[in-house]
Amino acid sequence: MVPRNSQISRAWIFLFFFVSGATGLIYEVVWTRLLTQIMGNTHYSIATVLTAFMGGLALGSFFGGKIIDRAFNPLAAYAILEAGIGIYCLLIPSFIELAFPLFQWVYLNLGDSYNQTSLVRFLVCGVLLLIPATFMGATLPVLSKFVSSDENYIGKDVGTLYSVNTFGAVVGASTSAFVFMRLLGVQTTIGFAAAANIGIAVIIYLLFKPPLKEKLEYLTPVDKVPLLHKRELLILLSFAVAGLIALVYQMAWTRILSLLLGSSVYAFSLILTVFILGLALGTVVASRYLTGMSNLIKYYGLNQIIIGLSSLSIIPLF
Repeated sequence: MVPRNSQISRAWIFLFFFVSGATGLIYEVVWTRLLTQIMGNTHYSIATVLTAFMGGLALGSFFGGKIIDRAFNPLAAYAILEAGIGIYCLLIPSFIELAFPLFQWVYLNLGDSYNQTSLVRFLVCGVLLLIPATFMGATLPVLSKFVSSDENYIGKDVGTLYSVNTFGAVVGASTSAFVFMRLLGVQTTIGFAAAANIGIAVIIYLLFKPPLKEKLEYLTPVDKVPLLHKRELLILLSFAVAGLIALVYQMAWTRILSLLLGSSVYAFSLILTVFILGLALGTVVASRYLTGMSNLIKYYGLNQIIIGLSSLSIIPLF
């Protein structure tokens, strides 16, 4: 059995992950606004932020899962990640200012080549944002090991954890542009989100005092991870393609709504809100009925068909 301080600590974890999800999407919208002055076009800044954000989440999930399977305590590792996110994101505006001489050099020496200047700006800004996004991606596998103690209920436990984080992201996406940035400004909004991340880390160490090194043992230990077969690899590949298409939808819908709302930042915030709300609702429903589904591949295929048909059907509505 996974040792936990109490059920109250488990409730605290869900609260922390809700706040963490909100701050992540606040950063995403704020970064879009910051990069507009560098990229010169809001849609390019959105594409840069989405690429770095999603790439970081993928890297963080991959490496976070490998690292946490060692002797690290998940709660301590999560606190370190939250502190790292807050401190780094607080410094991002300064990092961007430090990069301005590089951008000036690019304009002076590569100004005749639009593609080259755009590529340099994309790479520099993408690398800056990739680091905190990787920390964010690592939080899910880290906390998944803390909340899930029975391999028979991993789908439900991780699904609940992910949905809580996603609902927090909905709050962050909806309030970032329409509330915080309008009332507080960009810099203060970044400071508010960073304070929340750092506050989570401080509360964890003050209340729970988790040791850095403590290997949690499961009810059913798994010594070896089975190799994936060709069928499973094909499903994972199709899942990657589905993720690519989802981001294409997000960019296209943002472009369309920016014509209606008059601002790409507001359109991006709105699309993120609806997009992530759908992810959260889908996760909640699917995790509840996951154990009762006999043919998961069939339901996955039907789900992809419904996504494609529904996306086609809303084009006349736009």
